[in-house]
Amino acid sequence: MFNKLYREEGGQSLVLVALALLAMLALVALVLDGGNAYAQRRRVQNAAAAGAVAGARELALGGTDGQIYAEIDEYTRIRNGATSFEAVYIPGGELVGGGAVPSDASGVRVEAVITFPTFFAGVIGLTELTVQAQATSQYGPAQAVGALLPMAINWRDDFKIGEEYKLIADWLGPGGFGWLDWTNDLYADICHPENSGIRRVGDWVNSYPGWSIGQAKQALEDCWMWKPEGERHVTVIVYDCWQGSGSNLKYHIAGFAEFLITGYRFTGEDKWVKGKFVEVVEAGVVNPGGPAYGVYGVGLTE
Repeated sequence: MFNKLYREEGGQSLVLVALALLAMLALVALVLDGGNAYAQRRRVQNAAAAGAVAGARELALGGTDGQIYAEIDEYTRIRNGATSFEAVYIPGGELVGGGAVPSDASGVRVEAVITFPTFFAGVIGLTELTVQAQATSQYGPAQAVGALLPMAINWRDDFKIGEEYKLIADWLGPGGFGWLDWTNDLYADICHPENSGIRRVGDWVNSYPGWSIGQAKQALEDCWMWKPEGERHVTVIVYDCWQGSGSNLKYHIAGFAEFLITGYRFTGEDKWVKGKFVEVVEAGVVNPGGPAYGVYGVGLTE
């Protein structure tokens, strides 16, 4: 009788030990595979975001549907390890890779998926897990820009991208030939646009008092005009109004333009800076629906 009870208790103990081991394995699986799933979740979010920004940038540059798809694939799957993805144009929702870019497309939404094997969760029937994330990126007129040449331009309706213009009195701001003041040193500000810091639409910026022709001429010669023509493009502010006068003059930023300098003249009565307006796309803060002056930003919106 005693031996029989001992054998029954021994069998029950083995069952309990087996259940305990299974519970421990499940706990280990939860810790290790759960932690890995969290890491993969961040990875897939980064993949979706990178693909969305890359696709929106290519869209802003005028890429074809195939080129946009290729950029998304490069940054979502190839560089960031997504197993698969689906991308659509916004606002319409047409598939990227469908053959055509919608005329009203202003960005892309990417949903990325990563499927990965588990470490221990197979003991409870989970041999692989899947995580997914989505991100949306749009392009539009830039809301905030850094590295600005200290020059203010009054926007006009009769300009055309790619045509050459002489910026004279009716283009440039009043007082000081439209020069701006970043550090109280016009030469340094022209040669080092990074002195501007980040400026935003709606900010007021100080003019540089006086004409300072000597400084401006020397700075352009030393820092810009020796470069190949295609590398002389600079970002300038576009103002819509000003206030004050003299050393108190300020310009109100309405947007940003990219200007390719081709020449200048600071002698005689007819002084000018000559160049072409061009379009550029850079990572930054987007101003959806704002006025477009040639500088576009690409950024995540979701």
